[in-house]
Amino acid sequence: MAAKAPQAVTRTGPRRAPFVLLIAGLLIGGLCALLALNTAAAAQELRRQSLTQANADSSDDVQQLKAQLAARQAPGALGSAAAALGMVPADHPAFLRILPNGTVKVMGSPQPATAAAPPPSPTPTPTPPPTPTPTPTHSKPNQHASTPAKKPTTPPAKKPTPTPTGGHR
Repeated sequence: MAAKAPQAVTRTGPRRAPFVLLIAGLLIGGLCALLALNTAAAAQELRRQSLTQANADSSDDVQQLKAQLAARQAPGALGSAAAALGMVPADHPAFLRILPNGTVKVMGSPQPATAAAPPPSPTPTPTPPPTPTPTPTHSKPNQHASTPAKKPTTPPAKKPTPTPTGGHR
């Protein structure tokens, strides 16, 4: 009996190519999907940060408006605003008290407020009449004839202050 020689099985290239292409396609598709998800997550993070900043700015505005409201509701501010409107404080106010049975009781004796005398207005000080300034006899082409000439002003002379002497040796 003669031994048969094993025959070598030869593989051809076309059988391996579809598998390699499938793996490469899956890798490229997965990387593209990962890139798309990463980009979408970054865009959402930027939007979240901008909304957080807008929320913080709005919160700062609310705090500032609350502080302004509190300043306007302060007794001093209300009093000055009332005085600007011509209101005067009442010396003898009256209060209404509503009793549990629904009746109203007036507490105190109301009297109309009297306006305080306005402060005296300052009297205007008499101003000396302006001194006539000489007008130039001939004018330059760029200068108006009606423009008064300015006088040079000199500052008043300062008096020397005496220096203390003695005491130190």
